[in-house]
Amino acid sequence: MIPCLNGATAGGGLPFPEFVQLAARTGFGAVEFSVESLVQLVQERSLAGTKDFLASSGVQLGAWGLPVEWRQDEATFRAGLERLPDLARMAAECGCLRTCTWIAPSSDVPYDQRWAFVVGRLRPIVDILRAEDVHFGIEFVGPKTARTGPHDFMYTMAEALKMAEELGGDHCGLLLDSFHWFCSEATAAEIAALPAEKIVHVHINDAPDRPVAEQMDFERLLPGEGIIDLTAFLAALKSIGYHGPVSVETFSKDLSKLPADEAARKASAAVRSVLSKVAG
Repeated sequence: MIPCLNGATAGGGLPFPEFVQLAARTGFGAVEFSVESLVQLVQERSLAGTKDFLASSGVQLGAWGLPVEWRQDEATFRAGLERLPDLARMAAECGCLRTCTWIAPSSDVPYDQRWAFVVGRLRPIVDILRAEDVHFGIEFVGPKTARTGPHDFMYTMAEALKMAEELGGDHCGLLLDSFHWFCSEATAAEIAALPAEKIVHVHINDAPDRPVAEQMDFERLLPGEGIIDLTAFLAALKSIGYHGPVSVETFSKDLSKLPADEAARKASAAVRSVLSKVAG
């Protein structure tokens, strides 16, 4: 598995080339990134120049955040959908075949109505991505405290997998986040029962020492600093043959106060420490 730098942890405000260089000098093998920033770099340096830059840095493109505003009004959604083929093609040409989105765990409308809306919006997105051989990961949001709407919606791994199958199982699976996995009270056995291709991307982080029902989505720790059994989480991923990026996504006020290099080095050391426990 490849340690991956996430801008939520360090360097999120840097220009893309500087973010890649930050990852390279702090021990990360991949970056999670904005596809628009990649397109801008290609425009500035050419496709060949961009590929040369990435190759010389030794950093892979791990995954990109879905650029389509599918939760918004129809006009905004359609505008994003029109741009997606070119963006997906560019990412694919640069070697990155993973993109993801998160889905809120509650809704203003009943479950079935929300399900139909989400699937209706995501299906054309998945069709476009499939044409470029890009795989799409669905991130479920686990914390009970995040279910603030009148109707609970998808917040478990099983529900996310069901949606992935409905959207098109050959190119659709999970963005599996250790915090959401923990908060939804899923098990390592559930991960170990999956085919590796169902894991599109992985986020890793830890939870403070408080009851599961009281965990807050934007209060997370670096891997190894909290109470999540990350050894079991990673061992299950290893057992099914997942070899992709493991992106450190923390929302830490303390970490955000540090210089980008220091924050990235702390994150790199943390993820490498937990990965070492399942190495070999």
